[in-house]
Amino acid sequence: MRKLVYLALILTTLLYAVKVSPLQIMEWSEEVETKNEIEPELLAAIAFCESSFRSSVVSESGAVGLFQFKEIAVKDVANRLWKAFDPYDPEQSTHAAKYYLSWLMDHFDSLELVIMAWNFGYGNTKKYLNGGEIEEDVLVFVERVMSLFEEYKALYTSKPAE
Repeated sequence: MRKLVYLALILTTLLYAVKVSPLQIMEWSEEVETKNEIEPELLAAIAFCESSFRSSVVSESGAVGLFQFKEIAVKDVANRLWKAFDPYDPEQSTHAAKYYLSWLMDHFDSLELVIMAWNFGYGNTKKYLNGGEIEEDVLVFVERVMSLFEEYKALYTSKPAE
């Protein structure tokens, strides 16, 4: 009986898992302006690495939505935006992710460090820069996002006609 309930839960999750296209994420990212330029392809790369473009996913650690915001990050970003957002709403979370990445860019001098702070946390990244430890999966995440970011730029950036 327990296995049947578990199977039903998995099937329900798969059936109702809302997938978002990278083009839609890029379109939503263009709806808001931030202090620092955030390329839409970067948001798409992060969304893919975090959730495989699924807006209803919940991780074992409690991170939710397209960009896998944890509860503390939802509160932190909402305070910085001066407005609450729904991390399960893909459009709202795309806007929030763009604002948060822009804020991180004010605090770190490379895109790799910004992505590291996104995944590892602002405080943990500062500790790492001061000689602290870092988890291998964080470095893999940064490398994967950077690689996808370059692929998405090559794929989706229109080249001017000659």
